[in-house]
Amino acid sequence: LVVDDEPLARATLRILLAGDPDAVCVGECARGADAVRQITSDDPDVVFLDVQMPGGNGFEVLAALGDARRAEVIFVTAFDEHALRAFEVRALDYLLKPFDDGRFERAFARAKARVRTTRLEVLARQMGALVDGARPSAPPAATPLPPSTPMPVPATRIVVRSAGKSTLVDVREIEYVEAEDYYVHLHLDGESHLHREPMRDLEDRLPGHFVRIHRSLLVNAERIRELRTPTRGEPSVILKSGAELRVSRSGKQRLDAVLASRR
Repeated sequence: LVVDDEPLARATLRILLAGDPDAVCVGECARGADAVRQITSDDPDVVFLDVQMPGGNGFEVLAALGDARRAEVIFVTAFDEHALRAFEVRALDYLLKPFDDGRFERAFARAKARVRTTRLEVLARQMGALVDGARPSAPPAATPLPPSTPMPVPATRIVVRSAGKSTLVDVREIEYVEAEDYYVHLHLDGESHLHREPMRDLEDRLPGHFVRIHRSLLVNAERIRELRTPTRGEPSVILKSGAELRVSRSGKQRLDAVLASRR
């Protein structure tokens, strides 16, 4: 479902969706109240949702749906200041206008992957219920297993807030992350951002090619140009930007494992 008060924006999304064989656009609307009704009636898998609209903004739409919301939500807006709030209401992604085809495709690919995972989980529960219903009754297990938790989807962007503004940092552009108390420095090629989040929490959200090479350092393995292992002293990595980072003994083992898996 496409929800945006700008006809051109809706048309752009329709064209992009038409180029994907997995997608069927079930409808579109321009007002928040209409979006609530259509999401409730059509039950779409994915909603592309504008933030500022007449008849209720995007956040009011999600509030009206409450816990009944099933759809994955991708916010589409020209305003970057709502990014942090979007992720707080469990939005899957935040497309900042104007965006290119590649950025749309990455966001929609994540949405499709999440929808497939959800459908498989539902199917597994249904099959399990059928199998259990066909079995003779048995006493309950002494210690029931906890329900499975879906694997988290790695972050593709990080929202950095400073001086009253929000900056969206593309994870692929991060070379390395350096810890400093409850903050981290996100080092990109030629710039750095101070982000308030403990290193261990950010590490859990980053893709698998980010490796902790030292107690206070995470490195993007895709940005490594050279691994130096001198006969004496600590090994180090040279990044594509020319930056050199030391690698601890345990960090070297983790890095070797990641690099071997990517050959």
